[in-house]
Amino acid sequence: MKVITGAALESSGTGDTRELQNLVPSLVFSSNSAFGQPYLRGVGNDILAIGADPTLAVYVDDVYHTRPVASIQDLFDVARVEVLKGPQGTLYGRNATAGALKIVNRQPEAARHFEVGVDYGNFETTRMRALANFPLVRDRVLARLVLQKWQHDGFTENLVGEDLDDKDTWAGRLTLRFLAGAHWDLTLAVDHRNEDDSRLLGAKVDSRAFSPAVALGAVIPEDGRHVKFDQLMNNDLAQYGQSLRIERRLEHLEITSLTGFRVSDYDNHLDIDATDIDFSRNRAFERSEAFTQEFQVSGEGRRFSWLAGLFSLKEDASQNFNFLITQPAETTLSPAADSEVQAHALFGSVTGSFGEHWKGTLGARYSHEEKEMVINHVIDGGSIGTSRVEDDWDAIMPRLSLEYHFAETMYYFNIARGFKSGGFDANAFFPPVATFEPETLWSYEVGLKTSLAEGRITLSGAGFFYDYRDLQVNQFEGAANLATIRNAAAAEVKGLEWEVRARLQDSLSVQVDVAFLDATYQDYVTQDPDGTDPVTPINLAGNSLPRAPEFSSVTSLLYRDPNRGGVGFRLDHRYQSRIYFNQFEADFVEQEAFHLWSAQISYEPRNAKWRLSLTGQNLSDELYRESVVRSTGLIGTLQFFGPPRTYYGGVTYRW
Repeated sequence: MKVITGAALESSGTGDTRELQNLVPSLVFSSNSAFGQPYLRGVGNDILAIGADPTLAVYVDDVYHTRPVASIQDLFDVARVEVLKGPQGTLYGRNATAGALKIVNRQPEAARHFEVGVDYGNFETTRMRALANFPLVRDRVLARLVLQKWQHDGFTENLVGEDLDDKDTWAGRLTLRFLAGAHWDLTLAVDHRNEDDSRLLGAKVDSRAFSPAVALGAVIPEDGRHVKFDQLMNNDLAQYGQSLRIERRLEHLEITSLTGFRVSDYDNHLDIDATDIDFSRNRAFERSEAFTQEFQVSGEGRRFSWLAGLFSLKEDASQNFNFLITQPAETTLSPAADSEVQAHALFGSVTGSFGEHWKGTLGARYSHEEKEMVINHVIDGGSIGTSRVEDDWDAIMPRLSLEYHFAETMYYFNIARGFKSGGFDANAFFPPVATFEPETLWSYEVGLKTSLAEGRITLSGAGFFYDYRDLQVNQFEGAANLATIRNAAAAEVKGLEWEVRARLQDSLSVQVDVAFLDATYQDYVTQDPDGTDPVTPINLAGNSLPRAPEFSSVTSLLYRDPNRGGVGFRLDHRYQSRIYFNQFEADFVEQEAFHLWSAQISYEPRNAKWRLSLTGQNLSDELYRESVVRSTGLIGTLQFFGPPRTYYGGVTYRW
C-alpha cells in the first residue's frame, strides 16, 4: 500500500487523481475524454461502456464509485490517498483485480477555523478554494464546508477554432458530524461537482499512420500542440452524491453502517477524425445512478481481531452513443443502452498473533453479480433491432497474510484472489451483443519493511507474481473495424518495488521509489485489424500488457524546517520507460521513455496565518503521450498528450 498525505499532495502540486502517477511509479493513469483509465502494476483496461466495470476500484470516504468518469477526482481538503496494490479479497474487493484507490477527505473538527486560497499561473490558470470548519452545537454537531473553482485556458492550440484541453470545474462538499455520547458517531456528507470544458479532448492525429481524413485531404500541423478541429469539442459533466456513516461502539464490538448514493450525468461532443475535414464525429450521453449499502461488524480480543460484513450495490445506467460518418455517404450509428446491475457480497477476516513474532490474517469475500441490458440498435434514425441480454456470475476471493516481526523489521507474505464480473458491450452498433466473461487474478507477494539508523532511514520492498486469466480487453475488429470487448486467455505479471526514505538532516530528506515490471501475455490469439494482415489470427504471447513500463521511478527531495517554519522546498522527478497503449506493440501506439520534473517553493512563517507558494510542473516542457486510440478504418491513430509546462503562484490565508 502506498499512502500519500494531504501535505504531500499540496507540496507536490498534485491537484487531481491523474497526477498521482507522478508520485506512484507503478501507477499509469491515462484518460479518454473525461473517462479515467488507471493501470496499476500493469493491470487495467480502457473499456468505457456501461456494460463493463473499471479494474481499479475507486472509493471516496469508503463509498464505492462505479463509473470511469469518477476515477478522475479533484483533490482538495484531502487527509490522505491510499493506493492499495493488487486484489484486496475482503474490504474494497468489488471488481478490483488491479487494486483500489481510496480518497479520505478531512472530517469536521471541534475547533472553529477558516481558510481561503487563490492560485494564478500561465494559461490563465485560476484556482480558488474556501474552507469553513465550525461547530453547530458545541461538542455535538460539527460542520465542514469546502468549495473549489478551478479553470485554465486550453493547452492545445486549435488553428481553426477554439483551443482545446481547457478546464472549467467547480466542486463543493458539506460534511456534518453528529456525536451522540461516547458510543454513537454519525457522519453525513453531500457533494457536487460540475464541469463544462474540453479537458482531455485535444487529440492529435499521428500523421505516420493511415487516417481516413488525411486521405481525403486533411493537413496535420507539425507542432505537437497544434491541431485543426472543425467541430465542437466539449465535456458537460455533473456528479453529485450523499453518504451516511453510522458507527456504534460497544465495549468489545464496533458496528458500522455506510450508505451511499451517487449520480453522474455526462454529455460529450467529439470531433472523432480530429481534423478540419468533417469525416466523423460523435455525441455521447451517459447517466448512472448507484446506491450502495455496507454493514460491518468488528471485534477485538487479547490476541485476535475479526471483521464481518455485507455489501450491496444497485446501479441503473443508460448510454447513447451517436457516431456519424459523412463519407462516402452520411451514416449515423446510434446504439442506445440501458443497464441494471445488482451486486452483493459477504466478507470476513480473522487476524491473530502467534507467539512473540508471528501474526496472520485469513479472510474471504463471496461476490454475486447480476447484469441486465437492453440495447436499441439504431442506424440513420431507424431501429434495426433490439438486443436483450442478462447474466450472472459469482466467485469466492480468499486472502491469506502472514507477518514475521523481528527487531525493527517486518517480513510478510500475501496470497489473494481478485475477480471482476463479466458484462456486455454497450457500444455494439449491430446485433448480436458480445458477452464477455469474468477475469480473475491470483496474487502472490513477499516483502519487508524496516528502519535503520535510529529511524532516520526507512526501507520497504516487495516482490510479486500475478497469474492473470481471461483478462477483459477492448479491441477493434471485423471488416468495419469496430470496437468490441473480448477476453484474452492469460497473462503474467512479475515485479519488484522498493521505497527508501532517508532523513539526511532534520530539515532535509530524500525519497526514492522504484518499480520493475515484467507484464506479458502468455496466450492470446486474436487478429490485428490495423496490421499488415488483418485477417490471419496471431498469438500475442510475449507481448507487453498495455501501460506496463519495465522500469519507473519517483525521486523527491524535500526541505522543510519543522521548528522555525519559513522556507520549504520540494523537487520531484518521475521517470517512465517505454510503454504501449494497446496489445499489438506497433510503433504508432508506443510512448518512448521520458522524464518529468516538478518543483514547489513555499514560505510560511512559524505561527503565521498565511502561506505563499510557487509551483511548476513538467518543467522541461516534455511532449509525451498519455493515451493513444487507434482504429485505422474509422479514425486513424489519435494521440492525447500530457500537460505542457505549467506554473502558478499561490497564497493561502487561515484564521
